[in-house]
Amino acid sequence: MLMIMSVIGHIEYQLCRFAEGHYTVNRLIDLAKDQLDTVWDELPRQEVKQLDNWLRNQVRTTNGEARLRWGLVREVFDTVLEARPELTLVVVVS
Repeated sequence: MLMIMSVIGHIEYQLCRFAEGHYTVNRLIDLAKDQLDTVWDELPRQEVKQLDNWLRNQVRTTNGEARLRWGLVREVFDTVLEARPELTLVVVVS
């Protein structure tokens, strides 16, 4: 059975592999940046928001070393997002 994965599903899968792997901090950052840079232009704005929410949840629901690793992936996402002002997400604070 052939399973087709969405772009966002593929990114989430890859980022999980990186964050949960046994990579050095530098390698983790490089892998996450390469993955996001590679697929960024294919992401519709709504999927960028979905990925943003998913990453926030990953950081929020982990602890210890896992939280640090997800925090690094989150920072890479923020850096890639900042480099593309046309996709800046609007954050509503209540």
